[in-house]
Amino acid sequence: MANSPQLKSVVCETPPKSLSLNSFKDFKTNFMTITEKKAQIHDYLEQVDDNFVEAIHTLFNAHLSGKAEDVIGYKADGTPSFSSVEEMKAELDRRVESVKNGNYLTFDELKKRSDAWLKKKSIG
Repeated sequence: MANSPQLKSVVCETPPKSLSLNSFKDFKTNFMTITEKKAQIHDYLEQVDDNFVEAIHTLFNAHLSGKAEDVIGYKADGTPSFSSVEEMKAELDRRVESVKNGNYLTFDELKKRSDAWLKKKSIG
């Protein structure tokens, strides 16, 4: 048994001197219990704006209803970007075909349009 590895518990009351306060917070967050994480999430929800709460609510609803696997991503307002993988693939195929047909802006064209818009905005 002398050669077998033994598990040791690690208790860290203060951060090592080489870590910043943010590093310690990250370190501590990684070792929180599920109960502590749930309490922290509750605290976070009290601090964020209503739009963020709506987005989180949508995520929870999708997850709890079993639809989370079908959702590819979310828009800023919390609604799903695509309702299925097939819908996402069809949209991406459409966009690739559009680019192949020349429907895109080069960086230089975008910069010219942006500069013109900014100039127009500052005049008006």
